[in-house]
Amino acid sequence: MRVSALRPAAVQFTLPDWWPPSDDEVMRFVSGLAEAAPDTPLVLYNPPHAKRRLTLDGIAGLRAAVPSLIGAKLPGGDASWYADMRRELPGFSFFVPGHTLATGYSQGAHGSYPTSLASTRRAL
Repeated sequence: MRVSALRPAAVQFTLPDWWPPSDDEVMRFVSGLAEAAPDTPLVLYNPPHAKRRLTLDGIAGLRAAVPSLIGAKLPGGDASWYADMRRELPGFSFFVPGHTLATGYSQGAHGSYPTSLASTRRAL
């Protein structure tokens, strides 16, 4: 990845969105990112509209295989989802949609992200 020369704090990526990739394809893709930029932390953006929404177990498996995966932007969930997140991914940074930040933050989320292009433009 050319971005590694810039020494960013992290690089956000999303899974290919023209088809729902298999578990093996996801693992190869994320492992390839880590191999291309071994000193660059990775943050997964897996929004609600993604063709392939990863489960918390799936993300935990990716994190185990690719230690440079340090965080994710996820849709969030109910109280049990947050409990599972804290249990399955301790020390993992996760961010939730801006309109759910109050609940998310109280449940352990580290921040939020805009959920539409219009809100992204307003943030800029």
